[in-house]
Amino acid sequence: MKVYLERSKEYKKFMEKQIAEYNIGKRHLAKIVGEDPDNFTEADIDRAITYLFPSGLYDKQAKPMMIDPIKMYETRKEAVFDEAGRPHHFLFYTLNPKYYEVLHEIVGSLNRLDKIEDQMLAKKIQPSSQDKLDIVESQWMGKSELEKILSEKIKDKDPEYDNDNRPFILVEKCARKNARGQVKVIGNGSGKITINGKDITLFDDIQCREQVSNDLNNSILNFKILLSKLYYTIAILYDIIEIF
Repeated sequence: MKVYLERSKEYKKFMEKQIAEYNIGKRHLAKIVGEDPDNFTEADIDRAITYLFPSGLYDKQAKPMMIDPIKMYETRKEAVFDEAGRPHHFLFYTLNPKYYEVLHEIVGSLNRLDKIEDQMLAKKIQPSSQDKLDIVESQWMGKSELEKILSEKIKDKDPEYDNDNRPFILVEKCARKNARGQVKVIGNGSGKITINGKDITLFDDIQCREQVSNDLNNSILNFKILLSKLYYTIAILYDIIEIF
């Protein structure tokens, strides 16, 4: 543990030095080409390097370059415990504490949004068209980008497939009063509903049939609403998703 902490401190000092030298070099480069150092982007750096150091080499790795140290050097995950062995993070037992903290904050924000929605409905306040969130032309963050920010490897959960190579979700031990059952939702399905080997006509009462159909339709609608809220929450929490 002591060796790990010493290496972590050395790495921090190394990165601080590299970042400081990079920022100084970037400001000097901006002044050389007559640009504003405070608004000198990476694209500006590449153009300036190409202009000042023209090269006929075709391989990009052989050409002069000036790269941000954060991108050049792999980000190392900091120690998750102190010198006494106590964990720093309250979700240490998940093995991906930062990732699950994101999920934890998202759920909390979703609950707060639901509460605000209930308050608006109670006051009979209808949302205006200006409050509508458009996620069609939005840019979503990929898994690899999120892993870099969190400095954690996120494992993919392999979906289950049936004999027809269709993905499915099986929820067992669904409880309703004294009844118990299981629900299986199949992707790329036919839209048919099977209940104990029969179709929806298993229910003689028309109201029961409508209840099943309405629940499925509401589930699809709620899923779309959940996606919108989830997107909006992540954008607020981490400011990492751009809305065009």
